[in-house]
Amino acid sequence: MIMVELLGGIGNQMFQYAAARELAERLQTPLKLDITWFSRAHKGDITPREYALHNFNIQASMATPSERKMFIREKFFRGKIGQLWRRYIDPDRNVFQEASFCFDPRFLQVTGPLYLKGYWQSEKYFIDIATTIKREFSVPSLSETSKAYLEKIRNSKAVSLHVRRGDYVTNQAANSFHGCCSIEYYLKSIHYLQQEFEGLEFYIFSDDLAWVRENLPIDAMVYYVDSNGGATPHEELELMRNCSHHIIANSSFSWWGAWLNYSDNKKVIAPRTWFMSKLHDTKDLLPSSWIRL
Repeated sequence: MIMVELLGGIGNQMFQYAAARELAERLQTPLKLDITWFSRAHKGDITPREYALHNFNIQASMATPSERKMFIREKFFRGKIGQLWRRYIDPDRNVFQEASFCFDPRFLQVTGPLYLKGYWQSEKYFIDIATTIKREFSVPSLSETSKAYLEKIRNSKAVSLHVRRGDYVTNQAANSFHGCCSIEYYLKSIHYLQQEFEGLEFYIFSDDLAWVRENLPIDAMVYYVDSNGGATPHEELELMRNCSHHIIANSSFSWWGAWLNYSDNKKVIAPRTWFMSKLHDTKDLLPSSWIRL
């Protein structure tokens, strides 16, 4: 058995699943998802999230409490700040924790049963089953709104452009760690693609479309993909992946929107600076063919 801890937003969950799926496939063993993180209380600087992978065609089942206890022990204790749950990671219980943000080569040597704990944000963890991952992260059905966008995208030279704001702006901790991509980055990226290709149309994906409309001028046909109009996050990923080219934010969400594109001819532009914080080395985060601006 391979069990993986899922946490964070949809993009993080996809990385965690993909790494665990590769390992389960390699070892020919069942894959279990531990989603208890989503039901626990978190500190105020952690953005609340919900489990989101049920929207895809994934091949895994939920871990039961008894299965989880094979790997994770929890102890209740009291302290000055009140009652908390503390989890004890016991190496003897076959818990494999990501050592750093870079690709961890130990991943290639581990055997099951195993509990994976980390973010696993590199295609190196699952590149050997890339076709499987792309197929399983497809969306079974789309809303009528998304179907209309998809038809336009498939009949144009479409560029997905993602602007991540949300908690990157409103949450002080997230802002200090991640930061937002600058207007200059987006304008430079748009110019780069327009120098390479004619007749491009831009599809804007953002959690703050009003801000984008006001602050990002684009001299081309532009469509603002409005989630409130019926396109859910997993549907937005399906729309992104069908675009010809991509301008992504420093966000795992648009990373996946670009990576899931099957085309060998796609151009993907990513920000040179992924984190404001220097705690993480991002050398393994972006595929080598992607362009950093």
